[in-house]
Amino acid sequence: MGATMKDIARVTGLGLATISSYLNGGNVREKNRIKIEAAIDELDFEVNEVARGLKTNRTKTIGIIIPELNNIFCAEIITEVEDVLRNHGYATMICDCRTDAAREAEAVEFLFRRRVDGLILMPSGKSGKHLERFLHVGKPVVLIDRNLEDVPCDSVLVDNRELRRRQ
Repeated sequence: MGATMKDIARVTGLGLATISSYLNGGNVREKNRIKIEAAIDELDFEVNEVARGLKTNRTKTIGIIIPELNNIFCAEIITEVEDVLRNHGYATMICDCRTDAAREAEAVEFLFRRRVDGLILMPSGKSGKHLERFLHVGKPVVLIDRNLEDVPCDSVLVDNRELRRRQ
């Protein structure tokens, strides 16, 4: 089992609050920073993101549901979204629903149980009833390429008419 914050506290003689502040990007005295960093190296400490998620109720993971993984449009969107999310410290969990509304609803439930922090969805069906749990708890939902009238959330749409006019 890996080193814990308590191990760092034991080695440095510092309190858990100081160590926690350092690990979460807060300000600590320079001499304490040096002690903490030396202990992290000595103990081979790594932040346990699962434990952090239990404490903060945030997983730093965003669920992405697409209709077809082998569709080049979907693949390009995943690539771009994943780059942006990674730059902000988020991971992604991608689900391919194979353009099946029932599979899409199952994927939404799966991602909800995995406690993702938000959902990006390219909807397959015409209803967003399966998104109610996400919306009810205040987790962000963003629709791509299609609006669902019964889902009060953000969406990213392409203006195909304008694109055709320009071509």
